[in-house]
Amino acid sequence: MDIYAKEGTKVIYTGENGYDHDREHADKYLTKDAVYTVDNTDVEGWHTSVYLKEFPEIAFNSVHFEEALVTKFTKEQIEKRLMDMLYEMLSDYNQEDGIISVEYIEGSHECTVKMNVNIVEEDDYVGFGSY
Repeated sequence: MDIYAKEGTKVIYTGENGYDHDREHADKYLTKDAVYTVDNTDVEGWHTSVYLKEFPEIAFNSVHFEEALVTKFTKEQIEKRLMDMLYEMLSDYNQEDGIISVEYIEGSHECTVKMNVNIVEEDDYVGFGSY
């Protein structure tokens, strides 16, 4: 990550790099591959501390983070991508139906996505043929 990252920059906790004690400290608070928001950084000669909005009083080593790629999509683009993922999942597992629901959180840039796939085991599948 950029050690001079501005407030609001999105970063991903990698759980990698640095000293074991730094990772153990970070693992107490952070989830690997989760996205966090930079509050500020404290750049010193050989070490940079990162303070996150989610944990403003706790310093983390900057080497544990990479900058998150933030891409903006419209609601329609999100729903289309999710439907494409669902259809791919269904075809990969030879399934017949599934449901996606997307709930947008009012006043934020977040949504909750629920996917439901009805699993049909090969032994349980009933097929119809013509003679």
